[in-house]
Amino acid sequence: MCRLPGAPISGVALSNIVMPGSTTPATTVSQVNPTNLSDHGTVTITP
Repeated sequence: MCRLPGAPISGVALSNIVMPGSTTPATTVSQVNPTNLSDHGTVTITP
């Protein structure tokens, strides 16, 4: 595994993202609001 600080991330697929205050997974990118970092925390990447 190559770990380069600042390296681009590509080929990412997101699924079953449940946002704070919701009980169901998001169905659109706007529901996830990836530019809002107020709810960010530890990111876990699994194969």
